[in-house]
Amino acid sequence: MHRKLTRTGLLLWLLHASDPVSAQAPDTLQRELKEVTITASRTPEPIGAIGRSVSVLDRQAIENTSCTTLGELLSRLAGIYLLGAGQTPGSNQTIFMRGSNSNQTAIYLDGVRINDVSSVNGVADLSELPLSSLDRIEILRGSHSTVFGSAAVGGVILLQSRKPEKEGWNLRFGTGAGIFRTSGSQWNTDINLGHRWKNGCWISASTELLSVNGLDATVDTTDGTSAIPRDQDDWKKQNFSIAGGWTSGNWSSQIRYRRTGMQTDIDRSAYTDDDNYTLDFTRQLISGELKWKKGNWQLGLNGGWTSSERLSLNDSSRIGQTGNYDGNFADDRYTGQQLNGDLFAHYLGQSWSMLAGINASSEQMNQEHFYYSTAFGSVFESRSTLDSLNPDAQLTAPYLKIRLGGDLVSHRLRPFSLVAGIRSVHHSSFGSIRTFELNPSWQLEENSLLFASFSSGYNPPSLYQLYAPETYQAWDGTSYTPTTRGNKDLTPEYSQALEFGIRQQLASSEFSFSIFRNRTEDIIDYVYLWNAAVPVDSLGTDWSRDDYRGDRYINIGNQTAYGAELSVRTKLSNKATATASMSMIDGYLDIKSSDELQTNGYTLQAFSNGAFLSEGKRLRGLIRRPNTMTAGIELSVRENLVLSARVQYVSARNDNYYEALYGPYGALGRRTVDDYSLLDVYFHWKLSPTFQLTGRVENLLDTRYEEILGFSSRGRGAFLNLQYSL
Repeated sequence: MHRKLTRTGLLLWLLHASDPVSAQAPDTLQRELKEVTITASRTPEPIGAIGRSVSVLDRQAIENTSCTTLGELLSRLAGIYLLGAGQTPGSNQTIFMRGSNSNQTAIYLDGVRINDVSSVNGVADLSELPLSSLDRIEILRGSHSTVFGSAAVGGVILLQSRKPEKEGWNLRFGTGAGIFRTSGSQWNTDINLGHRWKNGCWISASTELLSVNGLDATVDTTDGTSAIPRDQDDWKKQNFSIAGGWTSGNWSSQIRYRRTGMQTDIDRSAYTDDDNYTLDFTRQLISGELKWKKGNWQLGLNGGWTSSERLSLNDSSRIGQTGNYDGNFADDRYTGQQLNGDLFAHYLGQSWSMLAGINASSEQMNQEHFYYSTAFGSVFESRSTLDSLNPDAQLTAPYLKIRLGGDLVSHRLRPFSLVAGIRSVHHSSFGSIRTFELNPSWQLEENSLLFASFSSGYNPPSLYQLYAPETYQAWDGTSYTPTTRGNKDLTPEYSQALEFGIRQQLASSEFSFSIFRNRTEDIIDYVYLWNAAVPVDSLGTDWSRDDYRGDRYINIGNQTAYGAELSVRTKLSNKATATASMSMIDGYLDIKSSDELQTNGYTLQAFSNGAFLSEGKRLRGLIRRPNTMTAGIELSVRENLVLSARVQYVSARNDNYYEALYGPYGALGRRTVDDYSLLDVYFHWKLSPTFQLTGRVENLLDTRYEEILGFSSRGRGAFLNLQYSL
C-alpha cells in the first residue's frame, strides 16, 4: 500500500468490504462522490445532499458486474434480501427491504409501477425485469409513500431504460454463457441499438434472450431410490422493447413499448418434484413522458399501461415407486392490467424547492380455473372465473413535498435543511388515507451529512384479497351463512417509520450508517374459520360433525421491524479499493385478540403460524429476514484489468413449513434455515475501446445451502460475458 491505514479505517474494512457492483475504473470513488439521483426528486440532486438512504447504479456499474439478472445484482446491496436469487434461475424472486413484507416494496420501470395485480398479494416476480437494457437503477430505502404511493413501505426501486447518448448510431451487443456444478448450463445474449439526430430526436430498440437448462428446483430426498427420474426445470426469458423521443428547446418527451415472456418448468412444492408442471408469463408495458422546463420550473406528465398474464398448466404427473400417472390436469389463467398517470410541477430554488402533483391509477384482474381428474375412477371437472365480479379498483392521490433551507431564516442555519411532504389518497375500496414525511438534515461539513426521517406509508389490499368469491358449506348440513374468502372490509396496511443516519465522504473513503424502526399496522393475513361453539381442543375430533366454516383474509395484527445498516468504501491504494455492507434486522408480529377482530361468530386460526386468535399474541422474529454481511476487495491489476472477490454471509433465519399437527387442517409452522457463506470472484477486462470481457465464479467453494426450505440452490457456477459497444 502507498499509505498507512488508520486503526478505524482497518476496523471498518474488516466489517464491510468490497462489492463488485462498484468494480469500475480506479477513479470510481471520485466519480461517485459527484453522482446525482434524478428520478427520486424529478430533477438532479447530489447524493450527498439527500437526507435519506439512497444507492445509485449507472450504466457502467451495471455492465461491469457480469450479472445476467436484476435479482443477482440487487442481492448484493445493503438493506436488501432477495429471495430466489441463488436458486434455480426462473424461480420466483421476491424482495425484502428493511424487514418489510415482500409486497411492501414499490418497483417502477420507466415511471410505471410493476406489480402483478392478479396474484394473491399483488407482488411482482423480479425474474421478469430486464437488466441489460437498463441505464440506471436507484434504490431508496425506507418509507417513500409521499411521492411514490402504495407499497412504498420498505423502499422503492426505480429502473430507467437506456436511450442513445451520442449523436449517430449507438450499439451495444453482449453474449455470454455459464455452467453449473450440477451439469446445468446458461446462455444469454442482448442487443441494444439506437440512433440520435442533431435535432434532438432519437429511437432505440433492445432485445434480451436468456436460457437456463439442466437444473432441479427442489431438494432431492430420495437418494436415487425412486423409480421416477428427476425432472430438470428449465427457464427461458425474452425481453423486447422499442422507444423513441425528442428534445426541443424547453420540451422533451419519450414513449416506450416493452414485451416480456418467460417459460418456466416448476415443481409441485418443497421437496416434491413434478415432471409436467409449467408456468408461462407475459407482460406488455407502454410508458410515456412529456416534460417542459424553463428556468427553475419544470412541469411533467408521465405514466403508462401494463398488462400481465400467467398461464399455469399441471398435467398428469408420475407418482409412487411404480411411476403411475395421477390422472389430474389443471389449467389456471391469471390476467391483470393497470393504468396510471402522474401530473406534477417542480420548482428548484437555491434555498427552497417544491414538488406538487396528482396521481391517478386503476387496476383490474381476472382468474380462470379448470380442473379435470380421473384419479378416483370417474371423471370430475370443475370450472371457475371471476368475470361476474369484475374485480377492480381506482385511486387518486394529490401530493406535495417541500424542501426548506435553513438560510431562509439565517445564514448561520445554512447547513440545515427540512423536507416535509403529505399525500392524500382516495381509494375506491377503503376510502381515504393520508401519508406524511418529515426529513431534517444537517450538513456537518462539506462532505458529511447527519439526517433523520419520520415518514408513513401504506399498502392497500390486493384485488384477490378483496374479491375472492370462494365459500364453504359444511358437509354435515349445518345451517349458517357462508363467508367469502375475499373481504371488502379490509383496511390498508399503514406504516410509520423512523430513521437516523449519517453519511460521510472523505478524500478516499465513503461511510454511511443508519438505524431504523418501522411499525406497520393492520397486516393482512389468511385465516381459517371454525365453529365457535366447539372448543379449540375439540375441533376436528368428531367425524360425524363438520367444524370447518371456510377461510378469509383479515387485518390480523401489527408488525414491527427494526435494525441497522452500515456501509463503507475506502481506497486502500491507487490500485486497491475495499467496500463493505452489513444489515441487521429483527422484529415481531403482535396478533390482535378476538375482541379486536371481526370474527363474525367464528373461531379464527392464522394459517401463517397456526395460532388460534382467541387472545392477543406476540410472535418474535420475522420470516425470511436474515442478517447479512459482505466483504471484499477490488484490485486494478492493469489499467484495463480489474479483479475482485466478495464474501457474503447470510445468518440463520426462520422459514415457513407446513405442519399437519397445527389444527385439524394443519398450518404453517416455523423451522430454522441454516446460515451460509458464499465466496464469489470476478474480473472485468477492457480488451479495447469497444470490447470488454467480464466473468465471475459464484459460490466458488460450492457451499450447499437453501434460501427456502425444500428448494435447492444452484451450486458453483462459472460465467463469461463478452460486450461490444459502438
